Amino acid sequence: MGYVIKHMQIKKDHIRDRIINAAQNEFVEKGYQSASMRNIAKEVGVSVSNVYNYFSNKDKLFSYIVKPITDTIDKSLNDLKQNNNIASKNNYLNLDIDSIEKIARFIDKNREILRLLEFQSYGSSYEKYKEELTEKYTEISLKYLGRSVETEGHMYCRISGFCIHNIASMLFNMITEILMHDISYDDMVIFIQEMLIFISRGYDGLKECNFLNSK
Repeated sequence: MGYVIKHMQIKKDHIRDRIINAAQNEFVEKGYQSASMRNIAKEVGVSVSNVYNYFSNKDKLFSYIVKPITDTIDKSLNDLKQNNNIASKNNYLNLDIDSIEKIARFIDKNREILRLLEFQSYGSSYEKYKEELTEKYTEISLKYLGRSVETEGHMYCRISGFCIHNIASMLFNMITEILMHDISYDDMVIFIQEMLIFISRGYDGLKECNFLNSK
Protein backbone atom coordinates (compact mmCIF):
# COMPACT_ATOMS: atom_id res chain seq x y z
CA MET A 1 0.00 0.00 0.00
CA GLY A 2 2.85 2.37 0.91
CA TYR A 3 4.51 1.67 -2.45
CA VAL A 4 1.28 2.50 -4.31
CA ILE A 5 0.87 5.84 -2.49
CA LYS A 6 4.50 6.77 -3.13
CA HIS A 7 4.18 5.82 -6.78
CA MET A 8 1.04 7.97 -7.15
CA GLN A 9 2.84 10.95 -5.56
CA ILE A 10 5.74 10.66 -7.98
CA LYS A 11 3.27 10.61 -10.84
CA LYS A 12 1.56 13.74 -9.51
CA ASP A 13 4.88 15.54 -9.17
CA HIS A 14 5.72 14.59 -12.72
CA ILE A 15 2.45 16.00 -14.03
CA ARG A 16 2.93 19.14 -11.98
CA ASP A 17 6.39 19.68 -13.47
CA ARG A 18 4.99 19.18 -16.97
CA ILE A 19 2.26 21.76 -16.26
CA ILE A 20 4.87 24.26 -15.08
CA ASN A 21 7.07 23.70 -18.13
CA ALA A 22 4.14 23.96 -20.53
CA ALA A 23 2.87 27.07 -18.77
CA GLN A 24 6.25 28.78 -18.95
CA ASN A 25 6.39 28.11 -22.70
CA GLU A 26 2.84 29.41 -23.11
CA PHE A 27 3.58 32.60 -21.14
CA VAL A 28 6.82 33.22 -23.04
CA GLU A 29 5.12 32.75 -26.40
CA LYS A 30 1.86 34.60 -25.77
CA GLY A 31 2.27 36.67 -22.62
CA TYR A 32 0.19 36.30 -19.47
CA GLN A 33 -2.98 37.91 -20.77
CA SER A 34 -3.25 35.81 -23.93
CA ALA A 35 -2.01 32.57 -22.38
CA SER A 36 -4.63 29.84 -22.11
CA MET A 37 -5.02 27.25 -19.38
CA ARG A 38 -6.72 25.10 -22.00
CA ASN A 39 -3.63 25.22 -24.22
CA ILE A 40 -1.45 24.35 -21.25
CA ALA A 41 -3.64 21.36 -20.43
CA LYS A 42 -3.59 20.24 -24.06
CA GLU A 43 0.21 20.44 -24.17
CA VAL A 44 0.51 18.34 -21.02
CA GLY A 45 -2.14 15.89 -22.14
CA VAL A 46 -4.49 16.34 -19.19
CA SER A 47 -7.90 17.92 -18.69
CA VAL A 48 -8.24 21.62 -17.84
CA SER A 49 -9.84 20.67 -14.53
CA ASN A 50 -6.76 18.61 -13.71
CA VAL A 51 -4.56 21.67 -14.25
CA TYR A 52 -6.78 23.58 -11.83
CA ASN A 53 -6.23 20.81 -9.27
CA TYR A 54 -2.58 21.88 -9.15
CA PHE A 55 -3.01 25.64 -9.63
CA SER A 56 -6.34 27.23 -8.78
CA ASN A 57 -6.00 29.98 -11.40
CA LYS A 58 -3.70 31.30 -14.12
CA ASP A 59 -2.22 34.00 -11.91
CA LYS A 60 -1.12 31.48 -9.29
CA LEU A 61 0.55 29.43 -12.02
CA PHE A 62 2.35 32.50 -13.37
CA SER A 63 3.34 33.53 -9.83
CA TYR A 64 4.77 30.09 -9.12
CA ILE A 65 7.05 30.42 -12.15
CA VAL A 66 8.36 33.92 -11.43
CA LYS A 67 8.37 33.89 -7.61
CA PRO A 68 11.85 32.34 -7.11
CA ILE A 69 13.29 35.26 -9.10
CA THR A 70 11.19 37.97 -7.44
CA ASP A 71 12.04 36.52 -4.01
CA THR A 72 15.76 36.85 -4.82
CA ILE A 73 15.32 40.44 -6.02
CA ASP A 74 13.18 41.38 -3.02
CA LYS A 75 15.72 39.86 -0.63
CA SER A 76 18.52 41.86 -2.24
CA LEU A 77 16.57 45.09 -1.74
CA ASN A 78 15.70 44.17 1.83
CA ASP A 79 19.36 43.38 2.56
CA LEU A 80 20.31 46.76 1.11
CA LYS A 81 17.69 48.45 3.27
CA GLN A 82 18.90 46.70 6.42
CA ASN A 83 22.62 47.20 5.76
CA ASN A 84 23.74 49.68 8.41
CA ASN A 85 27.08 50.21 6.67
CA ILE A 86 25.38 51.92 3.73
CA ALA A 87 24.80 55.09 5.73
CA SER A 88 28.52 55.51 6.34
CA LYS A 89 29.45 55.23 2.66
CA ASN A 90 29.75 58.36 0.53
CA ASN A 91 28.08 56.62 -2.37
CA TYR A 92 26.58 53.15 -2.14
CA LEU A 93 26.32 52.89 -5.94
CA ASN A 94 30.08 52.28 -6.11
CA LEU A 95 29.84 48.50 -6.23
CA ASP A 96 32.99 46.41 -6.55
CA ILE A 97 33.55 44.29 -9.63
CA ASP A 98 32.55 41.08 -7.82
CA SER A 99 29.14 42.56 -6.99
CA ILE A 100 28.66 43.79 -10.56
CA GLU A 101 29.58 40.38 -11.96
CA LYS A 102 27.13 38.76 -9.53
CA ILE A 103 24.34 41.00 -10.85
CA ALA A 104 25.32 40.21 -14.44
CA ARG A 105 25.36 36.45 -13.75
CA PHE A 106 21.90 36.67 -12.18
CA ILE A 107 20.49 38.50 -15.22
CA ASP A 108 22.26 36.19 -17.66
CA LYS A 109 21.05 33.03 -15.92
CA ASN A 110 17.45 34.17 -15.55
CA ARG A 111 16.83 36.03 -18.80
CA GLU A 112 13.65 34.16 -19.71
CA ILE A 113 11.90 34.71 -16.36
CA LEU A 114 13.05 38.33 -16.20
CA ARG A 115 11.62 38.85 -19.69
CA LEU A 116 8.34 37.37 -18.50
CA LEU A 117 8.24 39.86 -15.64
CA GLU A 118 9.26 42.82 -17.79
CA PHE A 119 7.45 42.22 -21.07
CA GLN A 120 4.83 39.50 -20.58
CA SER A 121 3.23 40.08 -17.16
CA TYR A 122 0.41 42.46 -18.19
CA GLY A 123 -2.83 41.36 -16.58
CA SER A 124 -1.12 39.40 -13.81
CA SER A 125 -0.48 40.39 -10.20
CA TYR A 126 3.10 41.22 -11.29
CA GLU A 127 2.24 43.73 -14.01
CA LYS A 128 3.41 46.64 -11.82
CA TYR A 129 6.35 44.80 -10.26
CA LYS A 130 8.95 47.08 -11.87
CA GLU A 131 7.17 50.18 -10.57
CA GLU A 132 7.02 48.65 -7.08
CA LEU A 133 10.76 47.96 -7.18
CA THR A 134 11.40 51.54 -8.29
CA GLU A 135 9.44 52.87 -5.33
CA LYS A 136 11.30 50.61 -2.90
CA TYR A 137 14.67 51.64 -4.29
CA THR A 138 13.65 55.30 -4.14
CA GLU A 139 12.79 54.89 -0.47
CA ILE A 140 16.15 53.25 0.23
CA SER A 141 17.97 56.00 -1.66
CA LEU A 142 16.19 58.73 0.29
CA LYS A 143 17.14 57.06 3.53
CA TYR A 144 20.83 56.50 2.81
CA LEU A 145 21.94 59.41 0.65
CA GLY A 146 22.87 61.26 3.80
CA ARG A 147 20.91 64.32 2.70
CA SER A 148 17.53 63.57 4.24
CA VAL A 149 16.02 64.74 7.49
CA GLU A 150 12.67 63.92 8.99
CA THR A 151 10.50 66.94 9.78
CA GLU A 152 6.93 66.72 11.07
CA GLY A 153 6.54 63.21 9.72
CA HIS A 154 7.58 64.15 6.18
CA MET A 155 10.82 63.33 4.37
CA TYR A 156 12.69 66.23 2.88
CA CYS A 157 15.87 65.99 0.89
CA ARG A 158 18.31 68.44 -0.69
CA ILE A 159 17.92 66.31 -3.81
CA SER A 160 14.24 66.18 -4.74
CA GLY A 161 12.44 62.92 -4.19
CA PHE A 162 11.19 62.94 -7.78
CA CYS A 163 14.76 63.23 -9.08
CA ILE A 164 15.78 60.23 -6.97
CA HIS A 165 12.72 58.34 -8.21
CA ASN A 166 13.80 58.92 -11.81
CA ILE A 167 17.36 57.81 -11.05
CA ALA A 168 15.95 54.62 -9.52
CA SER A 169 13.79 54.16 -12.60
CA MET A 170 16.89 54.54 -14.77
CA LEU A 171 18.62 51.73 -12.86
CA PHE A 172 15.79 49.29 -13.45
CA ASN A 173 15.41 50.44 -17.05
CA MET A 174 19.06 49.45 -17.47
CA ILE A 175 17.97 45.83 -16.95
CA THR A 176 15.09 46.33 -19.39
CA GLU A 177 17.52 47.46 -22.09
CA ILE A 178 19.85 44.52 -21.39
CA LEU A 179 16.96 42.09 -21.86
CA MET A 180 15.50 43.90 -24.87
CA HIS A 181 18.79 43.95 -26.76
CA ASP A 182 19.99 40.56 -25.50
CA ILE A 183 23.32 41.96 -24.29
CA SER A 184 25.99 39.29 -23.71
CA TYR A 185 27.36 38.65 -20.23
CA ASP A 186 30.74 40.27 -20.93
CA ASP A 187 29.18 43.37 -22.46
CA MET A 188 26.68 43.46 -19.60
CA VAL A 189 29.45 43.74 -16.99
CA ILE A 190 30.94 46.71 -18.84
CA PHE A 191 27.54 48.36 -19.36
CA ILE A 192 26.58 48.06 -15.68
CA GLN A 193 29.91 49.58 -14.63
CA GLU A 194 29.45 52.44 -17.09
CA MET A 195 25.93 53.20 -15.87
CA LEU A 196 26.87 53.07 -12.19
CA ILE A 197 29.80 55.42 -12.77
CA PHE A 198 27.52 57.77 -14.73
CA ILE A 199 24.87 57.79 -11.99
CA SER A 200 27.44 58.06 -9.18
CA ARG A 201 29.14 61.07 -10.73
CA GLY A 202 25.73 62.60 -11.30
CA TYR A 203 24.86 62.16 -7.63
CA ASP A 204 28.13 63.83 -6.66
CA GLY A 205 27.19 66.86 -8.74
CA LEU A 206 23.68 67.04 -7.31
CA LYS A 207 24.96 66.89 -3.74
CA GLU A 208 26.89 70.12 -4.33
CA CYS A 209 23.65 71.93 -5.07
CA ASN A 210 20.62 72.71 -2.94
CA PHE A 211 17.80 73.50 -5.32
CA LEU A 212 15.07 72.96 -2.75
CA ASN A 213 16.44 75.60 -0.39
CA SER A 214 17.29 78.09 -3.13
CA LYS A 215 13.70 78.97 -3.91
